[in-house]
Amino acid sequence: MGVKRGIRERAYIFLKLLELFIAACIVVMVLVLMAVTLKEYLIGNVSLYDEEALNIFLQTMLSFAVAVEFVKMLIYHNPERVIDVLIFATSRQLIVEHTNGAESLIRIFAIGVLFAIQKFLLPSSNVFRSKSIRPDLQPDGHMETEHF
Repeated sequence: MGVKRGIRERAYIFLKLLELFIAACIVVMVLVLMAVTLKEYLIGNVSLYDEEALNIFLQTMLSFAVAVEFVKMLIYHNPERVIDVLIFATSRQLIVEHTNGAESLIRIFAIGVLFAIQKFLLPSSNVFRSKSIRPDLQPDGHMETEHF
């Protein structure tokens, strides 16, 4: 039984490292694409006064914000991160897409529901109480335990 457990633990560690490598690759790509996007705006290839250019810029930058939240979700495995990714993705859609009032109202309601889930249904959620930048720390200071 000890051999099976050792193999399982090694596989878990390997998969965790692979997941962190994938997260690092996403971070590198986000940084490179952000630099390219900003360079295009700074050297003047794109007019800052063009409404469509501003819309594309917002779409791109908010997509990067969603990607950053996705990376945090890959690193910290907890429900709060999943909810955060959904909130960012829904907010991005609300900001960059020009929809009718009913669709916007539905998206606003969905964001409110996600915040309510995060606040009231996640027992370990310290999003609204703690000033900690470590989402894996509980309010009492103990680290969350990983489960197989």
